[in-house]
Amino acid sequence: MHNPVNYTNPDWMPLERAIGAVGLPREVCEEFMWMFEDPAEVHHYKHRATRRYVMLNFHDVWEANLTSRVGGLHRAIAYARGVDGIIHVDANCIEQLGCSPGGHHA
Repeated sequence: MHNPVNYTNPDWMPLERAIGAVGLPREVCEEFMWMFEDPAEVHHYKHRATRRYVMLNFHDVWEANLTSRVGGLHRAIAYARGVDGIIHVDANCIEQLGCSPGGHHA
């Protein structure tokens, strides 16, 4: 069985950089949960509502899944957020999903 390189020490910098690069407010990061790092320096973030992943590294390389490129950071973020990017996660949704606003499982 394959084990991720890191599943205990979240790194939010790649997501924060990506969100800023597409012109979205930093609060959008709260829509995501950090899941793990694998391979090294590739961080997997799962959107709370859509359950879709975006994978990012420190060099702003992004992927929609482990095997195929998405065609741009804007599109990757929009896909993870729900294709059109208009999914907003409020406190009730976060509570129902069992996640804290900081992006960790409760």
